[in-house]
Amino acid sequence: MPKIPGGRPVLSQSLRIERGEGDVAEPLSDLAKAHPTLAIGSYPFSENGVTGTNIVIRGSDGAEIEAALVALAEQFPACRPRRALPLSPPRGPPMRCA
Repeated sequence: MPKIPGGRPVLSQSLRIERGEGDVAEPLSDLAKAHPTLAIGSYPFSENGVTGTNIVIRGSDGAEIEAALVALAEQFPACRPRRALPLSPPRGPPMRCA
């Protein structure tokens, strides 16, 4: 059976921001324009009375993912990005910040 050739691994980083999606929408839009090769998703949550947004950034260039996440985290000073990891089952919860 023929095999499909593999590509570069997909990397992913996540950042948990304890602010609503409306508060992070403009910074995410700017980030997407600055990094068009990355896939950026925002996922709102509400748990135990805390609302916020989990941001996931995916791509094949770990340095670009890191730069994008650092740029976003700078706009939310309580946030600290996680190191780029190959896309795989989560290794723990995303970073929390306010």
